[in-house]
Parts: sequence; C-alpha cells; structure tokens
Amino acid sequence: MAYDEQTDTLTWNAKFQTWNGAGYDDYFWTGSVGGELFEDNAYNNVWVVGEYGEGGIADVEPEVGDGIFLWTSATGVTLTQAGEVPTNTTKVVSLNRGYNLICNPFPTVINIQDIAFDGLPDMAYDEQTDTLTWNGAGYDDYFWTGSVGGELFEDNAYNNVWVVGEYGEGGVADVDIEPGDSFFVWLRTDSNVTATFTK
Repeated sequence: MAYDEQTDTLTWNAKFQTWNGAGYDDYFWTGSVGGELFEDNAYNNVWVVGEYGEGGIADVEPEVGDGIFLWTSATGVTLTQAGEVPTNTTKVVSLNRGYNLICNPFPTVINIQDIAFDGLPDMAYDEQTDTLTWNGAGYDDYFWTGSVGGELFEDNAYNNVWVVGEYGEGGVADVDIEPGDSFFVWLRTDSNVTATFTK
C-alpha cells in the first residue's frame, strides 16, 4: 500500500471481496507500511475495512464453502490457506435467490456434476417464444436441466445435470472445481436450495 500526499489517496496492492447476496464487501491489504500510515503497528500486514481503512482491521471469517475474490496488482502472488482440513465428508451450503458465490471446500477436485443441488427448479420451455428459462453458474455458463431435461433433450442422461450453452448445445458439462476455487450459482427462485459437497 502507498500513500500519495498530493492527491490524498491510498493505493492498494491487494484487496479481497466477499459476496453478500446483493453486492461486494471490500477489504484492503496494508502491507508492511500499514503501521506507519495508520500510526499503529497493529496495522502492519493486515486486511482493513473500507478504502481508507476507516472500518479498522477486518474481522471476517468466511464460512467453509463460501467463495471470495482476490485482486492483486502483482504477479506471482500465492495464496496459502491455513487451518484444519474439513473432516466432514459432506458440506452443505445454503443458497439464496440471485447470485451466490461458493467454493470447493475440500482439498480434492470436485466435478460440477458431483455437487448435489437440492431444490433447484427445473428448466422451462416456452413454445410460444421458443426459449428456455435456465439457472446458471459462473462466467463460463452452465445451466441446470432439472427433472425435465430428459424430456426436452429426448435423452434421459440430461435429467438433473448441468449442460453447456443456453440451449444445452454443448452437451452435458464436464467441469472440475479445483480445491478452493469459487464460482457463482444464480437462482431465480426463493425456494430452499442447497449445494452439498461430498469428498
């Protein structure tokens, strides 16, 4: 982090964001100059709340399965996750209407098809407008077929799977989620939806 006296601004070299369901909560890295800039050595090498650290030192504990964004101005930065590896063989993450940022909580790769999504609504086909209504996840979009996938695609292998492309033109998705990798799940429903990771 650096302070520019001429413009009275702080330049941050890293920040992380957590998704609160409606937007992002931002936290900024002070680095080794935090103590000097904030006149308190407790601010060295910590995350702070607010663009000017006005919220003090961050006290944030993402739940297992929650995802975060990490932005850095440098290259070659590594992120080490410390703590105990989850001992549970399953982790259930509750999802809300709209966007949810979740991650693979286990130290092994999980395929998107192996995450058990309970309560996701079926896709719907509107013959009048020749469109499908989908649920999607991530920037490379994959869509949930639900229990009507077999009927719509005339192949029962398409029941309750994620497919590639808005019309499933890319077939059944084969996507691995690396340990700690995050992704969005978007829901159009207020129903009780959960994602269950199993290792």
